[in-house]
Amino acid sequence: MNIATFEANCTQPGCGHKFDAPLLSDFNYGEYIYSSNDGMVVTYFCGLQNEAWKLIAEIVSEANEKDKTLKTGPTIQRLIGLVADRQNPDSYFTQDIYCPKCRSKVFAINSDKKTGIKDYQTLTFKNFMNLPELKRKYLIESLIPEQ
Repeated sequence: MNIATFEANCTQPGCGHKFDAPLLSDFNYGEYIYSSNDGMVVTYFCGLQNEAWKLIAEIVSEANEKDKTLKTGPTIQRLIGLVADRQNPDSYFTQDIYCPKCRSKVFAINSDKKTGIKDYQTLTFKNFMNLPELKRKYLIESLIPEQ
């Protein structure tokens, strides 16, 4: 997916690395950018008509019936990043952007400084979807935070 990139600045003392970071417009309903928590992989994800999203949403909705304090949308989005396919088993995906140099969370992306357009891979869920139905459900239930 081609996505516009903007200048990001790592604000960690001793780093200050500048790099291109993707940003979606406010009109990209159901679409998200996910970054690995080590800053090495950035991907695109569209939840609309996505089978993994639907399965996770059903399980979260069931949990929400028991615990009305559960924030459904943010919980589903967090779980998507935890069950997505990844090359490094020690990492996971999050909607935060991480510095690829020092691997700390980046808070400064300048939406006024467009740097270009880059083609990003789409988040996949082959391993999760290949699990038996009961294992998928137990996995998601174990990852839903206690409120």
